This record gives sequence, structure tokens and C-alpha cells, in this order.
Amino acid sequence: MNVRFLSLILMAMCTRLPGQTLLNFGTDAVLESGTAKTVNAVYRYQNVGTISGGGGSFDAMLTLIAETNGASYSIPRGSNQTVVGGVNDGKFNLQPTYIGESPDGSFSFVEFNLKFVEAGTNTAVIGESIELVINDIDSNPGNNFTDVFGIHADFTPQITLSANSELVQDTTAGVQGSYTTFSLDTTQDLSSYGNISIDQSDQQAFEIAQTPYTIVLDLFNVGADGVDFLWGMDSGNAAYNFDNRRGLLIDGSGTFSFDGPVIVVPEPDTAILALIAMCACFFFLRLRQR
Repeated sequence: MNVRFLSLILMAMCTRLPGQTLLNFGTDAVLESGTAKTVNAVYRYQNVGTISGGGGSFDAMLTLIAETNGASYSIPRGSNQTVVGGVNDGKFNLQPTYIGESPDGSFSFVEFNLKFVEAGTNTAVIGESIELVINDIDSNPGNNFTDVFGIHADFTPQITLSANSELVQDTTAGVQGSYTTFSLDTTQDLSSYGNISIDQSDQQAFEIAQTPYTIVLDLFNVGADGVDFLWGMDSGNAAYNFDNRRGLLIDGSGTFSFDGPVIVVPEPDTAILALIAMCACFFFLRLRQR
């Protein structure tokens, strides 16, 4: 194994892999168990994707895990319905309500679990690679707060940010453990952020306007436990009290396109790290034998 071959292996590991399953949440969410809008409620989204190799369709199960610091979950726009029409068609819309308390700058958030099961059952679909597009991680003009999206720190997706991203990365402790979070910088004046004036029926205009506030998650080898994530609101430094309902759009269709180059932040799992180490050891052993 020469240096060139080893370099090609490393480059391949840091490149977005093809063939992710594309999802569509364009169906009504059905309350599977528990009490609606309360912790431990479980919702089923039917026929969101197709199992690789002709294995039929699968469903998505959303569990409300926890509500922290004044946050409460509310069903998206009507009775258990996803958003249909315009640029939001087929997107998974979550809309918790948050309470912002000044001047301490409180952080309110809701934790969810998302997992995938065979259609109409609770049998886990294991090994599917999923691509999710998370947009609208911003603020509203005149309000000093930022949306916060977090993916569980134990999960290692490939994260893609647009070249003009305004999002900052941090770590947040939740009920289920630590999360890698993305939000605006609340130490800055947030009054100019947000794109609420964009005509959301114009797909291209909406996507271009949202690129600074969007991330793409490629989830490889999703296990039976699914993936935990959070959606929250962090108050900034301004003295301001408010109740605010914010919508998170999760798009699995793969249609959202960044305007310009992207910055890819791979987070290799232990198996990949072990393979890299084995390749490196083999390479150095060959050098010593020469």
C-alpha cells in the first residue's frame, strides 16, 4: 500500500456517500400511543420512504421525550397534520411553543426521538442511510432570540453547512445527554436576522434566503434506537419576555440545494477510525520492511 493509495482511501471516507434514502413526510401524523402534545406521546408518519433492495415502504416514529424550561410541544398547523403545499410540501414540521425570560437569556427546548420501522409495525428498519435537510434555524426581525437545532452527540452524521452559513456550533446538555447544536450567536444583535418576508411559494427564492440558516445531515446506518434531536429557542442579551411558537422544517426529499459551495464536516464513527488506524499501521510496517 503506497502513500497515494492511502490518500485515496482517506479522501473517500471524507466524501458524501451516494444512495441515501430520500424521505417524504407528506402524510398526516397519527397519534400511536400516549396523550397528544405531552411527554412520551408517539406519532407515526406513514410510508415516508422505501427500504433498500425492494423491501417495501417504512414509517417514521416520532416520540416526544422531554420539555425543558418552559417549552411545550404543539401539533403543526391543525390537528396532527404536516404542512402541505408550497415549499413546505412533504416536510416534517415541528412547532413547539417556547417561553423567553429576560434578562438571564433562558434556553427552552424540546427533545425528540425519530426512528424508522417497517410499514404498519414496530419492527425497526436497520442500516438505512437517511439524508435530512434542516432549515429555518434563524430568528425574527425585532426579536432577540435564536432557534436552536441539536443532534445527539453520540450520533455521528456527516454535517454540511453552506459557505455563507450564519450558524455557530456548540454543545448542549439535555435530558437524553449531550447534543451538538446549531444556532445564531446570541451575543450579537439578532434583530436583523430572519426571512419571514420571503414568499414561501417560490421554492428557489426561499432556498437561497434560507441557506445561511440550513444544515444537511447524512445519517448513516441508523440503528433500532433511531436518533435523538432537540429543537429550542435561546434568548439573547436584550431584556425581552415573550411566548413564541416556532416551526422547524425537516426535509428528507433532498431537493433543498445550497447556493454555492458547501463546507463538509465529516464525523467518522469508530469503525472508520479503526480502519484508518489499520491502514496507517500497515503502511508504516511496509516502510520498515524496506
